[in-house]
Amino acid sequence: MFENGTFAIAGEDGKPVRCEVLFTYDCEANGRSYVVFTVGEGDAQQLFANRYTANDAGEPQLWPLEDEAEYQIVRGCFEELKTKLMEQANEQTAEPQAEA
Repeated sequence: MFENGTFAIAGEDGKPVRCEVLFTYDCEANGRSYVVFTVGEGDAQQLFANRYTANDAGEPQLWPLEDEAEYQIVRGCFEELKTKLMEQANEQTAEPQAEA
């Protein structure tokens, strides 16, 4: 659905704005899907989280998070992902280097 890790939304001026997908998450507890993405670059970059579904054309349709429970779902997923990435980085630096 999010081909090449990007998608576009209409900006305030109606022009397409490119979004970079950080991760998606399908929550078994509530049957909903979530996407965390960034818009902009550098100091102007912003982080967003939305619930999503597919429209009839198979394109993503974004919905706002409804309540604190959904925010907690996304936060928990983000923290879990961050922990896994840190563990992978630590494992890679701890691996002995092959001798030449």
